[in-house]
Amino acid sequence: MSSLAFTADGQLILVAQAKDNVGSPGLIAPSGSGALEPRDVPQEGTGLTLGDIVRRGAERELREECHISEQDIEVSAIVGHGRWVSRGAMPEFCVVTLLQLTSDEVLDRAVRLVERPYVTEVLAVDLAPITRWNPRKPLAMLPEEIRGSASWPLALGLACLAQSILDQDQSWPLGQELMQRLPAQRQRRPVREGA
Repeated sequence: MSSLAFTADGQLILVAQAKDNVGSPGLIAPSGSGALEPRDVPQEGTGLTLGDIVRRGAERELREECHISEQDIEVSAIVGHGRWVSRGAMPEFCVVTLLQLTSDEVLDRAVRLVERPYVTEVLAVDLAPITRWNPRKPLAMLPEEIRGSASWPLALGLACLAQSILDQDQSWPLGQELMQRLPAQRQRRPVREGA
């Protein structure tokens, strides 16, 4: 599963993976990415849904890779799901997370020593204007200089996010909050292809 975390000032946090990382060696990955662990399902976990467990795992990966705390996370929501065929059709859930931190506050934190074999750098980027978000061309949402280095989970996450924003109605509070965080010129809804 992976998380696309947006800061309070509307930037997307990304992670540059180390060359020895198994999942996406040397590529730009989502804010947090990895697999569920037993600790993501607490012993008293009765009543938790699959969505709860996925969000817990995605938030844990985000906290580990970006060196943030549980209190820094405002809200998370699953926006999509896919299968990573080259890794045995492993399921890949996509989560969007809103942070209570600014991009400067995230970037001021050093990568934890235990994460350095996996993470070389944490980045904060502006996405393309929301009117150009297209689930069929997710890499076009990224700054041009990092498009060629994007990992598959990042591309899937961006596609799921674009589709969620395109499909949203007023009942999706996280989507509304995300659009408010993005600069004013980006707040118009994307245009459907062929419309």
